[in-house]
Amino acid sequence: MNSSQQTLNNTIDLHRLMMLCRKHVKMLIVWTLLAGILGFVVAQFIVVPKYTATTEILVTPIVKSS
Repeated sequence: MNSSQQTLNNTIDLHRLMMLCRKHVKMLIVWTLLAGILGFVVAQFIVVPKYTATTEILVTPIVKSS
């Protein structure tokens, strides 16, 4: 096979790709949600945080002179 025939065989049909995505839209949504939930669980309950931050606000009262 020469290079011009190989180039023609390696094209992507966007219409076919969109139809394939539409056909499997439920599975795409399910896998996306499962991956998001798994990532949240790992981040919240398994991974130990390396850094902590604290903040302190100092407020001085206003003294009125009479």
